[in-house]
Amino acid sequence: MEPTLAVLNLLLICLGAWLGIQLLFFLVMLVQMLRLSLHPQRLRFGELPEDLPPDQQAAIDEVRALGFRPIASGLVENGPRSHPALLLRHQSEPAYASLLLMPASFAGYPLSFLSQAEDGSLLLTVNRIGWLTLAQPPGQKLVDAWAASPTAHWQVHQARIAGVAMADLPEEEICRRYAASYGDYVPMLLRQGLLQESGGVLHPRLRAAAGLAWRWMGVRRKLAVPYVSAATEGSHQPDYATQSYIQAEAELARRASRHSLKASVLVLSAALSLLLWGWAFSWQSALAVLAILLLHEGGHALAMRAFGYRDMSMFFIPFLGAMVTGRPRDIPAWKQALVLLAGPVPGLLLGAALLWWWGGAIPSAGGFDWQMAAWMAVLINLFNLLPLTPLDGGQLVELSLFSRWPRSRLLFSALSVAAMAALALWLESAVFAVFVLLLGVGLLQQWRVSRLESRWQDGLPHEEQLRQLFGRAQELFGPLGFLRQYPLVKAVMERRRIRRPRAWESALVLGLLLALWGSGGYAAYGHLAAPPQPEDDGRSAQQRLFDERYARYGEDEDAGPDELKALQAAAAALPPEDPRRVDLRSLLAWDAEGEEQARQLESLVAEGREGFQNDLESLQRRWLRSVQDLHPDAPLPQRIAALQAALQRAESLMPKQPAGRIEARLRLAEWVDLNGDPQAAETLLAETRYLAERSDDCRCELRRVLRAQAWYFMHHGRPADAVTVIEASPVGRSLRQSTHELSRTYAWALLEAGRIDQGTEQMRMAVYSRLPPRSWLQRLGFGGARRSHLLYPLEMAHALRQGPQPAEARGVMPPEQHWSCFPYTSEDMAETVAPYVDPWEQLREQRLRVTAKAVCPPAPGKTGATAKMNPPG
Repeated sequence: MEPTLAVLNLLLICLGAWLGIQLLFFLVMLVQMLRLSLHPQRLRFGELPEDLPPDQQAAIDEVRALGFRPIASGLVENGPRSHPALLLRHQSEPAYASLLLMPASFAGYPLSFLSQAEDGSLLLTVNRIGWLTLAQPPGQKLVDAWAASPTAHWQVHQARIAGVAMADLPEEEICRRYAASYGDYVPMLLRQGLLQESGGVLHPRLRAAAGLAWRWMGVRRKLAVPYVSAATEGSHQPDYATQSYIQAEAELARRASRHSLKASVLVLSAALSLLLWGWAFSWQSALAVLAILLLHEGGHALAMRAFGYRDMSMFFIPFLGAMVTGRPRDIPAWKQALVLLAGPVPGLLLGAALLWWWGGAIPSAGGFDWQMAAWMAVLINLFNLLPLTPLDGGQLVELSLFSRWPRSRLLFSALSVAAMAALALWLESAVFAVFVLLLGVGLLQQWRVSRLESRWQDGLPHEEQLRQLFGRAQELFGPLGFLRQYPLVKAVMERRRIRRPRAWESALVLGLLLALWGSGGYAAYGHLAAPPQPEDDGRSAQQRLFDERYARYGEDEDAGPDELKALQAAAAALPPEDPRRVDLRSLLAWDAEGEEQARQLESLVAEGREGFQNDLESLQRRWLRSVQDLHPDAPLPQRIAALQAALQRAESLMPKQPAGRIEARLRLAEWVDLNGDPQAAETLLAETRYLAERSDDCRCELRRVLRAQAWYFMHHGRPADAVTVIEASPVGRSLRQSTHELSRTYAWALLEAGRIDQGTEQMRMAVYSRLPPRSWLQRLGFGGARRSHLLYPLEMAHALRQGPQPAEARGVMPPEQHWSCFPYTSEDMAETVAPYVDPWEQLREQRLRVTAKAVCPPAPGKTGATAKMNPPG
């Protein structure tokens, strides 16, 4: 069963990780769509430029090869941008082609085929861009072909118009409608409430942006398939990819900042992280982690802004941390090193300063441990300085040592992933393991980036450098398509934005990193190795000395006269009114024997003074126990009279503290019953329960009384009354989810009353240990399964034997549980245990002895019994 649960647990973790990653993708795309800028568009007819780039001319020639001829051209003006556009008509089919010479990263140069039906509808066939459509004008029927080439795209449109009555409109009318499709699109979106204005720029509203992000989630795998056309393949591919890259970077540079959106992302991600961290740890710890990460990332952000980073954003990632992103300018290595150090150093210094200020004390405010928060700040930032990619420390090592050799950087990344995997196994952290798995998957991308970076040619102009990198990527990795080539080339370009460090810069960064780790490690070692300082708990030196000797004397079974003299000497140094003197007298009284012990304890109770370790209730309980143990061989009436007199004396001394007399009253009821007066015993039990219900806040003594009443009724053949007395009690409801001893008694009462199914189920709940509280790792579904243990196997076996399948009883008695059989199968053990069994529980012992004979292995001989008394291990 456990392997199946482990596999199921692993599957749930994987499913949760996959869903989390999908949610993260969706949220990232949602933010990108909310930042999308739209401008009113206008088509201005005119001649195409004579010097079109070769890839654009190849795109036009490819459409003409499908049987189309140009009928109009012009420029599509879209805010600050303008791109050539071409309208073509097929020579034999009732169809037109629209070609926009603006590179689309996933569809080459966007090509659309359109035909006008006689019913007035416009049949429009696009390719790989339909998901970007926010709305369609009336009468338009749009279909996305999802074709791999312009030829396949045209074939899809041909299939759509086959057998449909088409209208033959004049070319002038087609050109007019073509121009209107550009000019009317944005106003239509505004009328439908899909756009909003922010800072003079139009952006999609949340509903429209969520729709775009959702559609992208559904088509992103299709978009990753390379689009094969004359412009995107062959000799023209580097030109097309270069123009696409330049346009994408220009779009990012022109993109509106939308500070309110960035602030919303920061606040919402922080709130989500706080909620999840608070659930997994505690709210105080979650707030501390949030503040530490905010200080850390805020340091990065300030340094990035100071050194010219643009389009910066900050957000939290639950269970992983936080991030600051931005677009860097060309900067020297020492500035990049400061950007990396600006995150961990402030938190590290602040945490160290607070620890030094408090000097080992633990200040608190409202129960919050501020010293723990300071330690968290130190440890989190020291961990971030570990020389492992992608931590700040790893990036500093990469910057200092490996920026000149791309393949050595790849090796360093692989070693970092291996080290983090070992750390995830040691921590038994599934969240960290998923993070490491993602890093491992990213090694393939880093390998490609390293190979491509090794083809970098110093001295080339920017555009020429891009062209040769895209060409090299095509040679090295085959037809990946622009969407997969873009992040490779972008990673190389961003690495090269940071100028290679000079020798003194590398030495300075590594020296500072070693200094931070060395000082942090030295301070931690010094703090942990220092002897613990005594807490200022208000005790004097004499009181502390007495407490130490008192505890040592009580724990040491071999303590003799010398230890007692030392304890008495420590007590003599205490003030006369110190309650510890009562503790010493209590200890001496307990060491006495017989009537002297009872007399001394009674004297302490009569004085009404409490000790530091012993309150009056515990002293009363000890006194009454000593009275019970007096004269064990005396006639029962004599022992009853002595205990009754002691109880009357205790009630006169402590009338408002009856809880300390509950145990003695239960023993008195047993003796009265054994003396032949069961009715008086039942009355005494009822009176004792009345006292327990009104004087026992924790219900501890009440449970003791209920247990005694139940066994009294079962002993006298009245199990139904035993069930009733438990179920009608204030604690009756809680017994069905409790492992308290009274829960087992309730199970026995149900079984004896013939309610076998209920009794067996109650026994299942009562004889297994309670599951330990879930740790924060287990709340996330990892860190080891929680297991309960069978504490009373023989009692569970007895319950199962009463049911319809008694053979199950042997299943709960595997070899490792045979230790529980020995008190009932070994004669030696039976003789040893018998005097300690309460008289009313003899019924239970008889039942268990019968069960042991049925489910336990043969009893060992008297010689071997003692050797096998205890459970193994």
